[in-house]
Amino acid sequence: MGYTGEPLLAFPEGFRMVAGNPFARSYTGALDAQAITYACLNYDGPPTPETNGFPTTNCPSGLRSQVYFPSCWDGVNLDSPDHKSHVAYPTSYNNGACPSSHPKHLISIFYEVIWNVGDFANEWDGNTQPFVWSMGDPTGFGYHGDFVRSTFPPSSLCSNRCLTFSGQRLGRSNSSEGRRHMY
Repeated sequence: MGYTGEPLLAFPEGFRMVAGNPFARSYTGALDAQAITYACLNYDGPPTPETNGFPTTNCPSGLRSQVYFPSCWDGVNLDSPDHKSHVAYPTSYNNGACPSSHPKHLISIFYEVIWNVGDFANEWDGNTQPFVWSMGDPTGFGYHGDFVRSTFPPSSLCSNRCLTFSGQRLGRSNSSEGRRHMY
């Protein structure tokens, strides 16, 4: 159930969206900017407040980057040219009622990645951190995530063609009932 008791919907096949903005280099305070956060981890000391850009202090136990995806949908479009217009954040970036323009409440997606940043502890210059995202962002405000809802072909389509990650065949039948077994 959603914030106001409405049903939570699963993502329809073919649904796409983006959270965050890879070109952002400053904090705007908008809901999509609030949905991008960092947690500087210190398991041996007091917790530090989450930030919306890269932290300004060394993170002795790692750096956790976090992104909340929009969870309100217009109910019509599986995608939009900017991959965002068909979705919106609820009244709070991670909770609340959906706006009337996007009344369908989807399940929430939250990505978090913990980075081992200990090797960079000596590369700080005062409170200037040494990190740069691959799209050239030294601020951290450009962190983002992409989501695509798809389905893999059923194993019956793979019979003797598809392989597992270890190179084993997928979908070979070992029984007279024709059940598929993954090896």
